[in-house]
Amino acid sequence: MTVCLLSRRPRLGQGKSRLARELGPEAALAIQWQLLERCCHTLDQLPPPFRVSVHWTGEASGFEARTLPPWALPGAEQPAGELGARMAAIVEESLAHGSRAVILLGSDCPWLEAQDLHDAARALERTDCVLGPAEDGGYWLIGARRWHPGLFPDTVWGGPTVLQDTRDSLAATGLDWSELRTLPDVDRPDDWTRWQEERNTHHG
Repeated sequence: MTVCLLSRRPRLGQGKSRLARELGPEAALAIQWQLLERCCHTLDQLPPPFRVSVHWTGEASGFEARTLPPWALPGAEQPAGELGARMAAIVEESLAHGSRAVILLGSDCPWLEAQDLHDAARALERTDCVLGPAEDGGYWLIGARRWHPGLFPDTVWGGPTVLQDTRDSLAATGLDWSELRTLPDVDRPDDWTRWQEERNTHHG
């Protein structure tokens, strides 16, 4: 079971534009790092036969990530193209190289727990695909055990219809799928505040 984390290398002034506009670039960068570290910590709890890797985008020169686990570096570069094309290429390549199934996720969902990955793996024993719905109309995880172009439809990536467009595409191509629990992700300051409050309540 291959788990691929797709992430932008945290850099000042790059990524998390909505956070940067409202909180400033330094705060947005700090949040990027915290999200990435949280996600890597969660993935670090996965036992074999999970195989975890990071597929990076963004400037590599001078990038250091000493707080990340060893498997995160150097990682691989994401292919060229828009998000759907990049995810499609990673899934197709992973399955072609012998992975029984592949799971893709980003680092924007700090609510993710290791149990969610176990649930996704179990779902892929029953169905062709698995989706982790996000509250904003996207998804925080997609997994597949066989390749089909219908996994990644023509949609506005990052928009509110990605999840439904994907469901419609899977149904049209005859692929069956399971869905995990619905989770928020962090795109705006309110999302980050919500995560901080829920985390503090949980640990308090």
